[in-house]
Parts: sequence; C-alpha cells; structure tokens
Amino acid sequence: MSHYDLLVGLSETKLNLMIQQAYDSESLKDSLFSGGESGSFTGMSYNLNWQVKTAPTLVLGAPSNDDWSQAIKEDGQTIAPQSGAFMVDISALSLKLVTVAENLDTTIPVKAICAASVNGNALSIEAKAVIVNLSNATAMDKFVISKVLIPGLLKMLNQTLSGLKIPELNFAGISLTAPVVEMKSGYLLAAFNLVKDGTPSVGDVAIPSDAFFALMSQELVQNVVNYEVQHNVQGKKFDKSGSEGAAGFSANYHAWGKIESLSVKTTSNPLKLNASADLSMSASAGIDTPLGFLSDAAGAVVDGVSTAANAVADGAKQAAETIVNPDTWNPSKW
Repeated sequence: MSHYDLLVGLSETKLNLMIQQAYDSESLKDSLFSGGESGSFTGMSYNLNWQVKTAPTLVLGAPSNDDWSQAIKEDGQTIAPQSGAFMVDISALSLKLVTVAENLDTTIPVKAICAASVNGNALSIEAKAVIVNLSNATAMDKFVISKVLIPGLLKMLNQTLSGLKIPELNFAGISLTAPVVEMKSGYLLAAFNLVKDGTPSVGDVAIPSDAFFALMSQELVQNVVNYEVQHNVQGKKFDKSGSEGAAGFSANYHAWGKIESLSVKTTSNPLKLNASADLSMSASAGIDTPLGFLSDAAGAVVDGVSTAANAVADGAKQAAETIVNPDTWNPSKW
C-alpha cells in the first residue's frame, strides 16, 4: 500500500531529454563530453583521450548483482549496493590509448551507477561508480582505466546530472518528513509525509503520465489552504478610486472591500474546493462640475457609485475564483 502526503515524480524520458539538450550544445560537447591525460606508469609513458560519441541515457532501474560487483568508484574501490540507485548508459565511448607497448583506438559501451541523494527536502542525482570488467586487463590498462578514465567519466556525468533536480517544494508553516526515493515504471519518485504521519511509502501508487507531477493528499491540501487563507487571503482589502464623466463635469468615486472571514474546505474531488466568505464593502462618490450642469452631474454621480460598487464586486469575484481554483494550491502549477 502507498502512504504519502506528497509524491513528486520526474520521468526517465524528461530526464534524458534534458541530458540530450546538454549534449547537443557545441560548447558543452567539447568541454564536458571529452577528456584525456598523459603521464607515466612504472616508467612507461602513456597518452589517453576519450570522447562520448552519443548522449548518455538514464535507465531508471536497479543495477544487477553483476553490475554492483564490477562497479568501481573514483578512488578505485568497489561500491556497496544501495537503495535509490539506477543505471546510466554511454552506448559509444571512443578511447585512444598510446603507449610504448601498444596503441588502442576503439569505441565501447560503458555503464555507470547513479543514485538520487537527499539534502533536506531537495533531491539531486549523483554518479557513484563506473561498471568495468578489469579481469583480463593489463597492469597498464588497469592503471589508466582506474586513475584516469573512471574519474573523468564520473566528473563528466556529475556535471551533466547536476542540473537534473526535482524542484524543492516548500510549504510555509508546514513540516514534511525527509523523502523516500524510489524508481518505478520509468519515473524517479520522491514521497513525503506530514511529520505527524511518519515515514512515507510509494507502494502500489498509480503514476500519472505527466513528465513531471506533484500529487498531494487531501490533508496536505487542506493544511496549505488553511495557511494561505489565514496569512494571505483573510483580511485582504480591495481598493479602487477613479472618476466618471466628461464635458466639464465629473463624479469622483472611491470603493473599498475587505474579506472579513473565509472558510475553504477540500473535497474528495481534487479539482473542487468549497468556500464561504463574509465580505464588507463600501462606496462613495462626489461631484466636480460647473453650476449649470448639476442635472447632468447627478447622472455622473450615479455612474460613479455604480462603478465603485462594481469595483468591489469584481474584487470579491476575483478573490473567490482564485480561492476555489485548484491550481492555486497545486505546487506543480506554481
């Protein structure tokens, strides 16, 4: 069973589109998706150049046991399996290695393990290790791969992935738990609960087809509505001044309105809110006219009062429409 007050999701397709856009940038392709180094190992010089020939793609599925056993971190050590991990494919990596003993010029597929990490309520994606089988590699190959290629690829992936973050959703006056992160049906999911509800779970949640979504429980929506009503809506004033008339006379008017009290309740239908409000409003008008036009000015005063009343009514109408519009409380629309 799923249990959450807020579920945020970002699709694999959307994430890969963002990576493709970075890869298609000519400046980034030259500076980010290639690298190399020259040096020596046990007295033997080497020169290694590498280039990513196609955009990396995320595969939001858990690594296999074999993947974990062959994954090597930047420090050359293996990595222990962890939750929230998934794969990145680099289908075409060009390698050019020149040493006294050998010349290598080849293109190979490479995979890496990434994971979603949590900092407060913010989520980011980090490349953890590169999957490589070194069982048949020479001592020189092992050195170059471990000390040059793997650190270079992890740096490239982390710079690429640094912009792939699920937006941090802050709710004023409302405390949420740290998120639980899962990969499900091609989506990166982060589930939060109100603190009083304990640790969230994704379980058998039905996932929308949107590239990015944020689903809120009725209880969380009500908490958000209550806060917004108390701090940003209740007591709100509408004020408008102006004039009506022409040809030497005019009616000046001033109208104001205030939301004295407001009650908004959520319903089982996420697209519907019930609201009731007590409003106070007032309008006044005066005349500025030559003596001979008093009769015409009287009509202008009537127009002024009418305009003033309409100004208050329009303000109240706009407030009501904003309150009952579900997009007002939907974080994915903010």
